[in-house]
Amino acid sequence: MNTSPTLAWPGIAVWPWSPQEAEQPLIASPMTSIFQQAEGPPRARTTLDLLNKALETDNLPGWSRRLGLSEQALRTARSRGRLSPAIAGSLAEELKEDPATWIVIAALETERESACKRRMVRRFGLGGN
Repeated sequence: MNTSPTLAWPGIAVWPWSPQEAEQPLIASPMTSIFQQAEGPPRARTTLDLLNKALETDNLPGWSRRLGLSEQALRTARSRGRLSPAIAGSLAEELKEDPATWIVIAALETERESACKRRMVRRFGLGGN
């Protein structure tokens, strides 16, 4: 097999693949071309995102029954714009997601803006502020 580089463009050398590399599956990188670049920093996850994901699979009365809550509890949470940590954790568990992560997200949503909150948001990689 030829192991010397070939000149693809002026000043750019390309080495041939080995047979072992040719058999390896290609792993897609997050940025595969200049036309598929990320649009900016990822949006922070919120407990309403979790609720909306749940509502894609069942309606509000269905989730209320599954979680052992009144429908009003979920309606109130939706109107407030956040779930309580206990509801978020239970909902995450039902959706096969990590309840601890969603409990942390819910707890941080209830906190007022402060240096400590920003520190914890960064610590847990939740994006946002």
